[in-house]
Parts: sequence; structure tokens; C-alpha cells
Amino acid sequence: MKKILGVTDFPSGHHYLIIVSKTESIYIPGDERSRTNPGHGYPEHTETVHSFVMIACVDEVELKEELERLYKQDRNRTDVVVLNVSGVVKTKATIQVDLLS
Repeated sequence: MKKILGVTDFPSGHHYLIIVSKTESIYIPGDERSRTNPGHGYPEHTETVHSFVMIACVDEVELKEELERLYKQDRNRTDVVVLNVSGVVKTKATIQVDLLS
């Protein structure tokens, strides 16, 4: 089991990828100017932030253990998807610049 924090963290061969979606609301209180002088400063508001946690498992045993751990936290969760990954495709881009006269 390996938490994926960046592109280089993905295993190169076959693996299972658990994706857990997270949605959080962040309350931002605003500043004093917006309370005393409406239309100035920035008002209080709530922002919704969506993110994902990705966990790579190299075999079915690791996959089962990790899923059991996740579902012990919440038996009714609907925020988990599992992908069966046959391999990772690496891409390479080249940029060509042609100067026009």
C-alpha cells in the first residue's frame, strides 16, 4: 500500500488504485470593514473544496486490507472507487518554435 502524492509515486506495473473523494466546506469570516461598511473589504462566505486521496496497492491482499480499513471508518461510505490498472503510460512533450520573419 502506497499513498500517491505525486506523479512519480505511481507503481509502473499492474496495481490497484483506490481513489477516495473528499469534499470540505471552509468558512471564511470576512473582515471588519465588510461588517461596518457593507460593500467594502470582503464579506463572510463559505468555500467548497474538492480533493482526492489516491492509494496504490500492488496485489489483491493489500487491496482487501486497505478497503477493510477504509470501511471500518465508515460502513456506509460512497466516496471510494477502485481501478484495476494494467500499467502507467508515461508521456513526453516537445515544443518547437519557428520564428517568422
